[in-house]
Amino acid sequence: MAIQELTRPLSDQRIDLPSLTTGVPVAAAAARSPYFVNRWVDAMLIGGLSIITWLGLQAFYTGADTKPLVTIALVLSLFVNFPHFSATVYRLYQSSEHTRQFPVTAWGLPFIIFGAVFACFWQPEAVAPYFLLLFFFWSPYHYSGQTVGITMVYARRCGFPIGRRERLGSRPSCSPPSSLAPHICRKTG
Repeated sequence: MAIQELTRPLSDQRIDLPSLTTGVPVAAAAARSPYFVNRWVDAMLIGGLSIITWLGLQAFYTGADTKPLVTIALVLSLFVNFPHFSATVYRLYQSSEHTRQFPVTAWGLPFIIFGAVFACFWQPEAVAPYFLLLFFFWSPYHYSGQTVGITMVYARRCGFPIGRRERLGSRPSCSPPSSLAPHICRKTG
């Protein structure tokens, strides 16, 4: 009994977790809900809606006319992709500390992408297909990185201490889709 009393964390003790939860009391980390909204809303926003949409398209879409799908995808990108991109840009440029931490992303990449888009318009047949191919190779890697990031956010919200080893250990389980992209592109043309 005495050893258990000495080793159990006190309610005002702080746990050492990476940046998102540093300084959160143990009791508060344990009492906080792991969900941002609730189980169902979080599951749908994390990927459930994408899976349901894919299953619905597989079951009911004949593929005869793709114009409605392209229109729906463009409209949805206004509500999903653009806010995601805007939040990322805001987070990067909101402080000089962030731009110093990621100087290539903050200052070099915009010029490189602008130059690549210009080159696509200047030489569309020579450059644009490779720019699109680069996007197809990069997207699965980016999505797998987001999967790791979302996993880490929920793990931290549940009170799991996440260090470098845990982050690096979780990456291989999410990376296979990005490593399969070249094979999928080769087979589908």
